[in-house]
Amino acid sequence: MKGAAHWNWKGDNVERPAAGRLRALRLYPHLPPCQCGGKSERHHKDGNTLNNAPDNIEFKCRRCHMRDDGRLEAFIAKRRERPAPQPKPCVECGLPSNPVRKGHCRRCYDKRRRG
Repeated sequence: MKGAAHWNWKGDNVERPAAGRLRALRLYPHLPPCQCGGKSERHHKDGNTLNNAPDNIEFKCRRCHMRDDGRLEAFIAKRRERPAPQPKPCVECGLPSNPVRKGHCRRCYDKRRRG
């Protein structure tokens, strides 16, 4: 049973905004690909997640969805502010490098593997 026939139906005037998203998941289980070719998600044009009318739903990938909502620029700016990760030292030689396996750099790992 779905919708008004369900025993726990509370109507469209629910308190939680996530309830509208859950209804959109049930109404549109199969998503066509985004225009740019990415994996799509449901986008509510008017921003109201309770309005799941077909003319209010668009299918966009995460990047296009963020761009249209105005969140993409802020996300990119925040990522640029983040410092680059520092390489960890190798557990065997102590030189700073990106550890390959179990904390060893590529040179020490290959040396141990060869015997």
